[in-house]
Amino acid sequence: YPLALNVMTYIDDVGTEEAVVNHYGTKISWFKNFIELYYLKNKPFDRLIISTNNSFDEIEAKYGFRVRSRIKDMFNIIDVQGKDMRG
Repeated sequence: YPLALNVMTYIDDVGTEEAVVNHYGTKISWFKNFIELYYLKNKPFDRLIISTNNSFDEIEAKYGFRVRSRIKDMFNIIDVQGKDMRG
């Protein structure tokens, strides 16, 4: 029997990447495509963690309403407040 690995995927600083990039002449939004495909394939959300400094309005402006909606549906949101420790 194949050994099932408990693999976690962590994507840091969502929203800091270029929203749209050229991939062999095709414009793509990597994060938008990733979230929509992850959602459509009914992957278990408990193995995916993302972090962002963006609000839901900023996420929607960058990736669209569907991604904002999927994120609200897929994740437990933890809003961390406080002083920026980076300086």
